[in-house]
Amino acid sequence: MKKTILTILCAVALTVGLSGCGGCSKAPKIDDVFDRVVELTEEARRLNVAFYGAGLPTYDKESPIYRDVYDADMSTYKQSYSIVDPRCGLGSVAELKEAAEKVYSPELLEKQVYPAVFDGLTATIGGASSIAVARYQEEGGNLYCLDSAKEDARAELVFDYGTMKIIKPSNAKRVLLTMDAWEVGKPEEKFTYRLVLANVDGVWYLDKLTV
Repeated sequence: MKKTILTILCAVALTVGLSGCGGCSKAPKIDDVFDRVVELTEEARRLNVAFYGAGLPTYDKESPIYRDVYDADMSTYKQSYSIVDPRCGLGSVAELKEAAEKVYSPELLEKQVYPAVFDGLTATIGGASSIAVARYQEEGGNLYCLDSAKEDARAELVFDYGTMKIIKPSNAKRVLLTMDAWEVGKPEEKFTYRLVLANVDGVWYLDKLTV
């Protein structure tokens, strides 16, 4: 179900990225966005893990090192969540959002990412409803990551930036790009990867989840 919900989010993001292109001004050249695409996709790696992969690193509940931490934890989330290790640099919802807003477009974050990650989603598939609870909660100065997130570990992708190209439909506000990619350790299994960029006040942001 988690993979199904993520697939739906990605499909919606791509649809939004391709809509509204009629009558828009000319798309930029690849040299105009190349460096920004590299910057965004590399910065997105940690966020992808945090939002849709194995999650941020947490204090191990089974380790005697952190036994006192969890014994003293009176949070309502302690049964299903673990405390995020603040040494990872993202120790609060505010810090997660600050990092995400440097990479992803405001529309993508507000309509898809934030509701799924911080509020949870309800999906109806085949007439049946399923609830995906929020991945992160914050209470008492601690950020909590859902324990089941560890099951969502995903293979890291390698991008061949030299194959990057802009394809139609693209315009001055939204750009669709493709490039070759493959999973780490599997260069023989290349595939075409698509990215959507959105221009917000003169700055390019990812407008599609790079997962």
